[in-house]
Amino acid sequence: MLLCDHMAYQWSGADLPLHVAVDVVQVGVGRDASYVLTESGELLGWENDPGASQEILNQVTWFAAGRSGVFATLTDGAFVYMARPNSWFGEGDLVQPEKIGTSIITASIGDSADYFVAEDGSLYVKGNRGKRPGLGTGGSGLGIGVSLNGHIL
Repeated sequence: MLLCDHMAYQWSGADLPLHVAVDVVQVGVGRDASYVLTESGELLGWENDPGASQEILNQVTWFAAGRSGVFATLTDGAFVYMARPNSWFGEGDLVQPEKIGTSIITASIGDSADYFVAEDGSLYVKGNRGKRPGLGTGGSGLGIGVSLNGHIL
């Protein structure tokens, strides 16, 4: 996907870019889904047809999308995660948002682990890679660390 002058474009392979949305401030993609954040704070998503986009969440200020789901920060400061039920394969519908915390400044969605950074510089990992020994994960599946098999720098 491409964002240019508040317009989102999408293409596949050697196809020409197709205009898919207006009034957009951010775009993102997962394994089989595309997302746009509108100027009004609506996070929209679709799998194959942008004409069939659905509102996933509203009051969003920014988001990170990937294979396992979507992170989003809301206007009230809440940082939420919406996983796909079969996140390993990126299949299925998104579930209800789970509040992870507040004061998150950036995030990344991976294939089996997701990462986010708090305002104080702490790096958190959620997912399979976050459960490796020595990372200090708790029952929530969240961990904090500085390096992990080359995935965190």
